[in-house]
Amino acid sequence: MPHRPLPGHFTVRAQTIVWADASAHALLEYEPGQLIGRPAQLLQGEGSPALAQLPRPHETEVDFERASLRTAGGPLRTLQLHGERMDAQQVLWTCWPAARATEALGDADTRVALSRAQIAQGLAAGEFRLDYQPKVDMARGRVIGVEALVRWAHPEHGWLPPRHFVPSIQDDTLIEELGEWALRQAGLQCAAWAPAWREPGRRMPISVNISPRHLVRDDFIGQLAQHLRCGDAGISVPLELELLEAPVLDDLDDAARVVRACRDLGVPVLLDDFGTGYAMLSYLRALPVSGIKLDRSYVGGMVDDPRDAAIVGGMLALARSLDCEVVAEGVTTPAHARALLALGCTQGQGFGIAAPMRPQALPAWVEAFEAQPPGWAQPHIGV
Repeated sequence: MPHRPLPGHFTVRAQTIVWADASAHALLEYEPGQLIGRPAQLLQGEGSPALAQLPRPHETEVDFERASLRTAGGPLRTLQLHGERMDAQQVLWTCWPAARATEALGDADTRVALSRAQIAQGLAAGEFRLDYQPKVDMARGRVIGVEALVRWAHPEHGWLPPRHFVPSIQDDTLIEELGEWALRQAGLQCAAWAPAWREPGRRMPISVNISPRHLVRDDFIGQLAQHLRCGDAGISVPLELELLEAPVLDDLDDAARVVRACRDLGVPVLLDDFGTGYAMLSYLRALPVSGIKLDRSYVGGMVDDPRDAAIVGGMLALARSLDCEVVAEGVTTPAHARALLALGCTQGQGFGIAAPMRPQALPAWVEAFEAQPPGWAQPHIGV
């Protein structure tokens, strides 16, 4: 089974995760508070010690060495690990997001896939929020924007990422309502940030995910124009749109007209998670998008897997030939950043740069990042 590198670190006690760093919970798609307390079950694997020989009763620190590609089985993530307190080079751990016995893993994830009525009720009750993950110019060491990420503070399940609720509504008008809410909140946040920037007049573009359903709405451009002006504050909101894949774009010509209208308003449209869906190449060919976001699955493997590196290089060449900008998702290590820069990809986003954060934390983070960029950044380039 092929493996790809993933640095990270978590601590388990009595086979329960008690601490995790950004890279660890990034893999599992959980926020830190949600990952804590989840079980980590040891599985027998080639080269691994017997279960009885592992130090279960006391705290064991384990470093990620490799993460396998076996993710098709739902919530399972198979990790090949070694730890300094373990005399084993190939120990297989499987972490899953629900505290159930192994035989119940088949429905561990679906039991928090919530109904449309619950999602609508949560949206009406104000249980959703936006966190913001920075996008940076890795060559200049400069923050160039943020992505608004929807989180749901569910009263029973805690903070839920989009994978727990978006699939239930992706073919429903509720996904449009959620998108409108996110655009409205992004505008309000832009106004709230305006006096916080150290650099006067700084604009921080905010990327908001939208469904293809938005592109077939007659009123979408009018609504978008309203979101570009933040109410009484009179602030121009620098919005960007990230188009998710969904099988609803029957008329790509009409969708192309809407994308051009967005561009005329000064709002670029990018294809999100590029490289994963069957429709993305059709979107890229038919829609006048401004850019693509390379999916994290390719970026994560490009350092260790020549095939992933070749695919990333090919997608970069394709984007350049179409005059599209490229943002690489899943930048989790300096090695990823350096590899992308070597291929000419300067824009990156990922837990190795910054985890999604609350909006009030962003201005201080931006100031600190730009004051002392990481070692792989070269601030003198292009300045």
